[in-house]
This record gives sequence, C-alpha cells and structure tokens, in this order.
Amino acid sequence: MRLAVIGANGFVGRSLCSALKLAGHNVLALVRCLQTKDIQCSSVIFINDAGPQERWHELIRDIDAVIYLASPKAVDKPNSLQVKDYDRVIVGGATALAEACVTGNVKRMIFLSSIKVNGETSDERVFTVDSKPSPATKYARAKLAAEHQLLALSEKGLTTTIIRSPAVYGPEGKGNINSLVNLLANFPCWAIPLGNVKNERSLIFIDNLVSAIISSVEDRTETSRLFLVRDPQMVSTTQLCKILLRAMNRPEKLIGDPFSMVQASVKSLFPSLASRLYDSLRIDDELIKTSLGWEAPFNAHEGLALSVPKAALGTEQTL
Repeated sequence: MRLAVIGANGFVGRSLCSALKLAGHNVLALVRCLQTKDIQCSSVIFINDAGPQERWHELIRDIDAVIYLASPKAVDKPNSLQVKDYDRVIVGGATALAEACVTGNVKRMIFLSSIKVNGETSDERVFTVDSKPSPATKYARAKLAAEHQLLALSEKGLTTTIIRSPAVYGPEGKGNINSLVNLLANFPCWAIPLGNVKNERSLIFIDNLVSAIISSVEDRTETSRLFLVRDPQMVSTTQLCKILLRAMNRPEKLIGDPFSMVQASVKSLFPSLASRLYDSLRIDDELIKTSLGWEAPFNAHEGLALSVPKAALGTEQTL
C-alpha cells in the first residue's frame, strides 16, 4: 500500500515508518522539521505546521491510507499559544486532512488519539470503547473534538480508525518512564517510598503501538472503528519500579509508605504527578484483539526492560 504518515519524525512516527517499510509498504513521510536522516521511508515531504491551511489535497494524491500522528506535546497547564496549537494541529489539521481524503478517494484514515479522552484515571472502573468520554485537559478535549469531526466525515465514505493510546514508552522515549528510570538510577532504593502502591496502570511499549497501527492499516474491511490499546499486562507503580530495577541489575528493594504520608504530601504539592504514581488507569483492549486478531508482540516486562538506556545498566548509588 502507498501510505502517508503525518508526523513521521516524532517518537512514534520514526518507529512506525521503519516497521511499515519492513512490512513492504510504500511510505511517504510528511514532516515539519529538517531532522529526517533516521526516517526509513520511500520519500519525504516538508510541510508547514500540519494545520488546516496545509495543501492536503496535493500531498495525498494517489495515497491509499493516511496515518495522522501530528500533535503538540500534552501539558497539564498549557498557555494560550499551546491551546491554539492543539486546536490548529489536532482538530483543524486532522479535520482538513480527512476532508481532503474524502474528495481524494483515500481508502482509510488512522488517527492516533489518547486515552486521556476517557479521563486521567479510571478509579475502580475499566475504560472500554463504550465508556463515556471525560476529558479533563484541553489537550484531551482537542483529541475528542478531532474524533467527533473524523467520525462525522466517515459517514461520507472515509473509513476511519481511531486509536486511543495510553502513555507510550520505549528506548528513545522522553516521557514518564524515562523520568522514572532516571529517578531509580540516581537515588538509593531505600529513599524511594513506592514499595507498596497497589494501583493498576496501562502503558504501551512503542513496538506494541506500532504493531496495532499496522494491523489497522492492513484491516481489509471498510468499517470505521475505535480501539483502545495497551500492553498485555497492567502494572502497579511498585511493579513498574521493580521491573525497571531488575533490568538495571539493581536490587528490587523499595521502601514502603505504610501511613501514606508521602502520598498525601505528593498529592498536595504535585497532584498530576500523584495521579500518575498512585491512581489506576485500567483499559479494556479486547475489541482490537477480536476485530483484527491483534496481539501485542511484547509483554510489559519485555518492553520495559528494552526501554532502559544502556547508561543506566548496572548503576550503583552511593551517598
């Protein structure tokens, strides 16, 4: 298939382009910056900002399917300029591209959304494709608005697949897992009070997400779909830390927080961080498995171990 990947030079985009090319697809990479030397693709086109004014009709000529990954970074408290970026790129860009797909007879559009559309935490629930959206941030509301626009356009003949992903991690990732690796590598375990956290967190290894996207690309039906994806296992923060420590060849001896004093302090001072550390994010990914026969190629333990930088292996801490 001839595919266009918008946002091809991002964390997900680079891995996706390589995997698509390896799978035998003809990949057109649409990028917004000049750092493209590591992108494995058939050709590269530079675009302005992936917004609604982009020349989408021209860019997707003779394309079979488009994959829209372009998105500004999600931040907890965006400024007015960042909010405008969300509206322009996530909503405006994706909608304008979908409209171009309708008139250009593109067969399928895949839009990478976020589980944040469902909410920041699932509490005692499990998020499913039927769960009522509850976006708590401007970033998540922009993703939901884009989903609504794309689903409306799907009624005009554009087969649309929306994938809501939790936090993506991998060897080149710069997100929360990378921050946690740095914490574990630079502090003695007995000073990290995360030894008795009993939540359940859904994450996804970069190669698992890429696999899910490719399965959606190669879906032979003309059915528009919404999928939730995650690693095969949901892990607690304590389990997560121990898996990373094991991969770093370090003792898995975290101290506990029996009276939740540290947890209370973190919630008071850093509520967003506390949510990621202590709350649950449960996701039901059964639909993509039953619909496409998709199975994640890596389990959570394998993905997390592969995400530890070589510099962190065998790190010793002293005081």
